[in-house]
Amino acid sequence: MTRDEFAAWLQAEGYEKTGTTEYAADMDNAEHTHDFAFAALVLSGAFQLVTAEGERTLGPGDTWSLAAEVPHAEKVLGEAPVEFMYGVSISI
Repeated sequence: MTRDEFAAWLQAEGYEKTGTTEYAADMDNAEHTHDFAFAALVLSGAFQLVTAEGERTLGPGDTWSLAAEVPHAEKVLGEAPVEFMYGVSISI
């Protein structure tokens, strides 16, 4: 999926806030939740996402989404930071 395709999808799905951000190369977030829905497209780097459904390794071109209050953990893999485009919504 391209940036433009992902941006169009975020808008169509009702994500209110969008942007681009980065996980530092040494990022290792223990299990936590958010009070908002989240969707993202990996632009560079690789990381592991852990949810009750299992572990996923995500890299450039991969997408993921989580509903509000879903427990999850993330850990960057390798030496490079992870850059991603995201959408956040409190109403989804």
